[in-house]
This record gives sequence, structure tokens and C-alpha cells, in this order.
Amino acid sequence: MGRTINTACRFTIIFFVTVLFGCSSLFHEQVDMNFDRIAAADARISLGLAYIEIDERRKAKENLDLALKYAPNYYQSHRALAYYYQIIGDIKTSIHFYQQALRSLPNNGDVLNDFAVLLCKYERYNEAESYFAKSFKQKDYYLVSVSYENAAFCLLKSGDQATAKHYFEQSLAHDPNSYRSLLQLSKLKIEGDQLSNARVLLLRFTQRYGYDSVSLKLFIELEKKAGNTQQVIHYGEVLATQFPEPAPN
Repeated sequence: MGRTINTACRFTIIFFVTVLFGCSSLFHEQVDMNFDRIAAADARISLGLAYIEIDERRKAKENLDLALKYAPNYYQSHRALAYYYQIIGDIKTSIHFYQQALRSLPNNGDVLNDFAVLLCKYERYNEAESYFAKSFKQKDYYLVSVSYENAAFCLLKSGDQATAKHYFEQSLAHDPNSYRSLLQLSKLKIEGDQLSNARVLLLRFTQRYGYDSVSLKLFIELEKKAGNTQQVIHYGEVLATQFPEPAPN
């Protein structure tokens, strides 16, 4: 669940394996009493997500189903299955599990963000924005900059550039060095002829990350609009030197 509107989902992944051996019915009873269902579910979720990463979807599903069996009311069990069904394109079931996760923990910023990203992917923009808005309000949610950025890309996709710009600004207010927000807001500022603001953003980007091909192209576009021919030449030369076009076959 990741930097795109992509969506990319964020799970805290803790890899560990619990192995239980039993010799008698009494021992089994003691194991059952002491069995940490949340820890067991977290282990299965970690394993399931690892299998998703290597495209072993059958094994992923087996482990995520076990997580749900161990902890049927645990929001991470539902969230992980929501992500699994999102990956395989089963939107209806994915929505079901996100809703179940929110029933378990209605104010969890991660789940609100992830669900909003899914809704945006399927162009349910109003619903998506409402869930993003709820994530912004969670005082114990420390990835709010990511939610603002995801909301911005969502609104950009919907055609609402003004609100998207506002959300990018909010993303940068919470994380001044956000790679994608710096570049995208610079682009929107250039398109809106706010050239001084765009230049400040691009210089901040360069100070933090150095040049890349996207930022250099934005510098060239900006300086063309500003009528700074020498700067256009300068950034063009840097682009050609640092990021040369591949030779034709």
C-alpha cells in the first residue's frame, strides 16, 4: 500500500515464527490458555505479505486466512486481506474487508488512507475524499503527510486541480521534503504562472535530492516561461550531461 496513488499500503511487518510442540492434553490446554492470538496473527500477516511480494498468492492467502482465524476481530487481519483482494482485483471483497477493519478500529489513519486510495483507484472520488479527510483528523496518525499527498493525487486525477494543490501544500507543511509533493506542486505552480513559488520549491527539491531528469525539465519549463534564456540553456546542458538520451538502435 505505497508512493503512488498508488497506492501503495503500509503494514508494520514483523517476521517471526512460533512453533508449539505438545505431548499431552494438559499441555495443550495450557498452550490454548497462553496462546497470543494477536502475535500469531501478526506472524501470519507478515508471512502472507512476504508471499505477496514474491507473487506466491496461494501461500499468501493461506497465511492471511489463518491470521483472520486466529484474530477475527483484529483490524490488521482484515486490512491485510483487503490488501490481498485489492492486489488480485477483487474490489468488492477488498471493500468488505476494509469496512470490517474500520468497524474494528474506526479511527485508524492507516486504514482510512488505504481505503481512500482504493476508492480513488476506482474513481469513487467523493467517497475517497471523505475517508482521506477522516485520516487527516486523527491526532495519533503520524503519516498524515502521505494521506495529504495521496488525496492530492486523487483529486488531480478527478480534475480538481485547486483542491489537489491545497492538499500538496498541506503534505509539504507536514513533510517539507516530500519528493513527489515538491515536484508535483512545482509543476502545478508553473502551469498557474506562479513562477517564483515554483522556483523556491524546485530549489528546495535540488538542495535535498540533487538534480533528476524530472526536476531539470521543470526548471527548463519554468525558465522558458520566465524568459530566462541563459537559464534554459544551463539546465538543458545539465540535463543532457547528467541524463543523456539513450542512443537509437
